[in-house]
Amino acid sequence: MDSESNKRLRAYGREPREDTRAFVDMITTALVKTNKFNVIERDRLGEIAQEQGIQTMNEGGFPTGVSVEGVDYILLGAITEYGTKAQEARFGKFGGASETARMAVDVRVIDAHTGSIGFAETISKEVRTGGAFAIEGVASGGESDSSAALGEVMRVTAKGVTSLIVSNIFPIRVVRVQANGEVMLNYGTALLGEDDVLEVFSQGEAFIDPDTGEELGREETLVGKLRVTSVQERFSKATVVDGGDMAEGMLARITDEVVDKGQQKAKKKRKLF
Repeated sequence: MDSESNKRLRAYGREPREDTRAFVDMITTALVKTNKFNVIERDRLGEIAQEQGIQTMNEGGFPTGVSVEGVDYILLGAITEYGTKAQEARFGKFGGASETARMAVDVRVIDAHTGSIGFAETISKEVRTGGAFAIEGVASGGESDSSAALGEVMRVTAKGVTSLIVSNIFPIRVVRVQANGEVMLNYGTALLGEDDVLEVFSQGEAFIDPDTGEELGREETLVGKLRVTSVQERFSKATVVDGGDMAEGMLARITDEVVDKGQQKAKKKRKLF
C-alpha cells in the first residue's frame, strides 16, 4: 500500500505517470457514479488477455482479439497541456499575484463493434488560485498553492470529459417539472454540482440519411437556462433562470464556465476591512 503522502503527491501531479493514473481514476469514478455505464479499465483488459493467452496488442494498446461481453465503447485520450502559470500585476504602490492551472485533453470514443470513431473533442479547463497582494512592500495573503490548483483542474477536466461522453451517449434530460416550477434532472453528483448552469433545448424530428438509414441529428431550439439548486446521488433539482417553459424529455447541456478560486477568496477577504 502507498503512504498517504505518496497518494497526495500522485493526486496533485508530482509524478507524470502517476498523474495520468490519478486522472484516469477520476474519470472512471465519475462514469461509474452516473449509473449509466459498466466500466472496464484498460488494465483489466490486459488481465483478460493473459487469461485467454493473447499476446499481441493493437494500435490503441488494447489486446487483439479480446472478447469482452457487453463492451460498446472504448475511450482513448491524450493529455496535451498540463501545468500552471503565475500572473502578477502592479499599480503604483499596489501589487497582486495569482496562479492559473490549465489542463487540455484530446478525447476519442471508439465504437467497439465497428472500430469507427464515434466522436472526438478537445476538453480544456482552467482553475485560478492564489490571491496575495502588497502595499509598499508589506505583503498580505498566502502563497499560491500549485499542487492544489493542479489537483483541482484535473478534477474539473475529468468532469468535462464525463460530460462530453454523457451528452453524446446518454444526455442530461428534464425528467419532471414540479408544480412549483422546480425542474428535475436525470443526473446527480457524478456530473452536476450546485450552481451549475445548463442550457435546455427542445428537439424536433430526426434527420435520416436516405442511403444508410443513419440518424444524422435533430433540429434543436434553445428554450432557456437552469441553475442547479440541489444535487442527490442520482438526480438533481434546478430552477429556471432564463427562458420559457420547460417540459419533460427536453435536452440539457452544462455551460462551459471558468472556475475562479481567486475571486472567491478575494470576496471573503474584503470582509476583513
